[in-house]
Amino acid sequence: MGSRTESIEDLLALHDTQLRGRLPVPWPVGSVVEDDGPVVRIHYGTHASIEHRPLSVEGLDALIARQRDACDARGEPAEWKVYAHDSPVGLPQRLLAAGFITGRERAVLVAPIQQISAADPLSDGAVVTEVSDHRDLQDVAKFVAAAGPQPIAFTEFLADGRSLGWEDYVVVATQDGRIRAAAWAAHLAHTNFVAIGGIVDPEGRFADHLCGWDWRCSSSIGGFGKPDVGYVVAEADGELQSALETAGMRVITTVTAYHWLPEGAPARTRPIRRLFDDPEHDALWARFSAEFEFRPSTATSPGITEPAASVTWPVGALDSVSTGHDDVERLQRIISAGLLACNKPGEVLYWLDWQHAGYRFDPGRVGGAGQPDWPGSAYPDGDYYIYATPDFRLGTFGHPWESTLCVFGDQLLSEVEQELTTLLGTPIRRGGRPVGAARTFGPDAR
Repeated sequence: MGSRTESIEDLLALHDTQLRGRLPVPWPVGSVVEDDGPVVRIHYGTHASIEHRPLSVEGLDALIARQRDACDARGEPAEWKVYAHDSPVGLPQRLLAAGFITGRERAVLVAPIQQISAADPLSDGAVVTEVSDHRDLQDVAKFVAAAGPQPIAFTEFLADGRSLGWEDYVVVATQDGRIRAAAWAAHLAHTNFVAIGGIVDPEGRFADHLCGWDWRCSSSIGGFGKPDVGYVVAEADGELQSALETAGMRVITTVTAYHWLPEGAPARTRPIRRLFDDPEHDALWARFSAEFEFRPSTATSPGITEPAASVTWPVGALDSVSTGHDDVERLQRIISAGLLACNKPGEVLYWLDWQHAGYRFDPGRVGGAGQPDWPGSAYPDGDYYIYATPDFRLGTFGHPWESTLCVFGDQLLSEVEQELTTLLGTPIRRGGRPVGAARTFGPDAR
């Protein structure tokens, strides 16, 4: 834990040891993280970030060129952070020579949590609370949308897809049901730091409440605390920097962003977005339950009213020790290739996991070289898993208790039926009707 005796040098050393060139845990949703010697590069599909550990002059120009070219090949604008206290290897000049341009400079501020006193209650009766429901994030997003640039945009913060109340925190001040101020921060796993991403505070009275928040005990999930959290860190300039300094944070160094801008317009959305307890996620499940008469039960089979254009195979044999994971992976390759072949230009796909987080994704931007992995699995490993197009014209439904996979949609069946029969054997149902001898419920029944 921190104390009032910690010097700027102590805080800077701790910051550099724990945060510089850190591999993110967990990885941001839909990202590709690449470790190139002293450099950590994160590709988000829309942009890239580059940070480094201590550098050597030897081979530095080639290292810079590799980062630039990797981002250029993906059409991603890149940001490379350069700290004022770094060893004098001439990095800024070398970045400029490689085609990067100088961006914004911000102060890096740190404070031990124990050093900051909790703020007094707001005089007008506004209440400071943590947002614990994903649905409420929509209201926060509307509130912060009109604000100026933040160190980490709220939309990007949400897109990273960490768990609200466990890794991510959103804290608001409300009065009479109206948001007066909002802030967002993330616990950086395997470090002692919580990083403030942004603060929108039109009335200028919220920074001290945020800095004095007890991040160690803050959690919306079962009251679990984080006793290892001892410091709060932020990058800021202008009024936000002044507010954080007033609240007790200290400037330990400055950081300047250098930008690489490839030709052409970058993608506007990440290849994958996590969905959980938000309007889109709830609406998808409501539609699926209504259209397919979804009936979750360990004793009900089939779990949906299977469409006329559907075929259902048993997948219980894939659990056997002799097959291992190879056949499960082969099953996934067949389904992924079939869904990709049926994909309309610009159409997204969904993967849904009953009572858990799901994903919306662009099938043309996942699963390939330099791309994030294909989300989810067709094989129902413990829960109901669904792949589907937005209009539900085709997809898959995995039943964990019956150990079956239903593939629906004429177009998808034409792509995968033969291969699935070769892998899984004779189907047990077509169009919801039994094929051949009746099959008793259960993964081992025939």
